[in-house]
Amino acid sequence: MERSKSTIVIVALIIGAALLVLAAWYVFRTPAEVTEHSAQVTVSTRAADGVELFGTLLVPELDDDVDDYPVIIFVHDDGQDRTEWRDADLARYLDVGFGVIVYDRRGYGESTHRAGGNSAGTVEPTGAVEDEVQDVIALASWIGTRDDVRNEVVGIVGSGSGATLAFLAQGKLDRVVAAVALSPIGTDDPRTLAATSLTFRPAQVLFITNDSDDAYARQLFDRTANPREIEQVAGTTHGSAFLRDDDVSRVALDWLLQYVVTPIFIEGS
Repeated sequence: MERSKSTIVIVALIIGAALLVLAAWYVFRTPAEVTEHSAQVTVSTRAADGVELFGTLLVPELDDDVDDYPVIIFVHDDGQDRTEWRDADLARYLDVGFGVIVYDRRGYGESTHRAGGNSAGTVEPTGAVEDEVQDVIALASWIGTRDDVRNEVVGIVGSGSGATLAFLAQGKLDRVVAAVALSPIGTDDPRTLAATSLTFRPAQVLFITNDSDDAYARQLFDRTANPREIEQVAGTTHGSAFLRDDDVSRVALDWLLQYVVTPIFIEGS
């Protein structure tokens, strides 16, 4: 009988330890220093080709007289997942009333590689750019299902290859009214990337680069209509790491505040 009690105690301890590990994993997947600023909602939706996309919506605390809020979508780099943003200053966005979506791009984190399956860490090279623009459309549609979100306008921030995706999404989707591209990278000519869409008209894009990122960013910049800006920051900081710098993070936020809260429309667009 004593042995049975000991066994029960050991099993209970093992279960308790497992729960602690699970809790630690969950906290790790949550962007740092934002839990006290927001509620969290699981994002789960399907892209046009059936790929399942998962992420987290961070909901800002709103004043009693405010019914809804605009959302900024954050797009991670290749080889990352939504936790790339855990050290970024996302609390700054929540504090001014933005909602924040961090999601796993197809083939990374919890999102599947293709319909009905998962191949984490690998992204299909053929048509991947167009597929991922469709993923942003799916996220925007998911946002539209929520009564508490101002869903007619969305902002987008991207890191590395995610910055190039943010640039493309802004140029192709009317609802994405502004973008911040942090160290955009790619091997394709921007004209080739946009060739499949006759309505590709990017504008209201802020590019933030270091010296080594600058050449490709300027190609995208040249393809962008006004208003547009490019900020070259000295040093080797790259991608999402820019948002750990208070001054640079402020520049990015100010850009989004101009166009997402009070969007402007380019004549003839």
